[in-house]
Amino acid sequence: MKALKIILYVLGGILLLLLLLGLIAPVNLEVEDSIKIEAPRDLVFEQTVHFPNFHHWSPWTHRDPDMEVTYGGNQGEVGATYRWEGIEEVGSGMQEIVSISGDTVNVALRFYEPFESEAKAYYIISKLESNPPLTRVSWGMQSTFPRPFNIVAWLGNFERKIGEEYREGLSSLKERVAEVEADEG
Repeated sequence: MKALKIILYVLGGILLLLLLLGLIAPVNLEVEDSIKIEAPRDLVFEQTVHFPNFHHWSPWTHRDPDMEVTYGGNQGEVGATYRWEGIEEVGSGMQEIVSISGDTVNVALRFYEPFESEAKAYYIISKLESNPPLTRVSWGMQSTFPRPFNIVAWLGNFERKIGEEYREGLSSLKERVAEVEADEG
């Protein structure tokens, strides 16, 4: 009987700890990073919002070069889609361009595996200078993790991990733009 009480107290303590963590862990996740690329804005824009081009510099393509990818809609326009299915680390999901306004492109993200969730991603592609051409690309994401799932995102340090992936992707975008420019030049 004494062992049962101890087990119940331990389980109660764990449950209380999880409840407290759920209350203090943030429910909103926001990540943004940016890079300056010495190239014309239109070239950078094309490499960013045309999903077949995105596939070349995506950090997740580098993790799983054999992932299955399907494109839909008119690429670079509202309604264009990018569906992927890959190894566990990459998972599966879909991106869809939901709006393009000036320098900003908004993308709806739907993740199916390893767990279901939704997020909003965006690119801000701004011309900084004309001669030589200089463009800034900001890549961001916003998501909400309802309680108690916010504990997993917080303890898993999702914000830091996604930030690292975005930095890696932006660096690859810069390399990709340089390759395309060299091929065109």
